[in-house]
Amino acid sequence: DMGSLMEKCDLAITAGGSTIYELAAVGVPFLCFSYAKNQEALTEYIGQNGIAGFGGAYHKDRERTLEQLETLFRELVREPQKRREYQLRERKLIDGGGAHRLARLLERLSGEEKEMTEDE
Repeated sequence: DMGSLMEKCDLAITAGGSTIYELAAVGVPFLCFSYAKNQEALTEYIGQNGIAGFGGAYHKDRERTLEQLETLFRELVREPQKRREYQLRERKLIDGGGAHRLARLLERLSGEEKEMTEDE
């Protein structure tokens, strides 16, 4: 039960990916980094927009990323208000309506595909 484990955390460190959204959903402030190229856009977006701390691209520069994560971690341990700010910003990443939006998109795309087939 990852949700209940996450809820017990004051702060998390995570690679990019779906864990970012899970942490945001349960309201855990986090630091993130990319571990692979496909995670770069999300983690950089998170950092550039002050949603959470961004440590860098581990897969490109391991040492620098670890140093940056350590610096950010120490800062957030000392500054509970900053953790709270991250928590509030992260909550805006999720709204519980993602599955509904995805279903509507798939329905729309399915309808467009049918129209294309009928026209051919």
